[in-house]
Amino acid sequence: MELQCTKCKYQFSSERIPQMCPFCGGDRTVRTIPSAMDILSETEQHETEMKEMEQKKEEWKTRVKN
Repeated sequence: MELQCTKCKYQFSSERIPQMCPFCGGDRTVRTIPSAMDILSETEQHETEMKEMEQKKEEWKTRVKN
């Protein structure tokens, strides 16, 4: 998996997330870098949630009018 240190921005590959950045030694600063597919999936999920919220909003508007 692709990883990056949030402190120094060093990027590297590893099979597991280390406790310390191998470049700057930052403690617990290493995070996974999301893939393009991860970002697309998150965007699609967000769009679905927004559509559901709009539908609920319209339902409430209809209920309030009646």
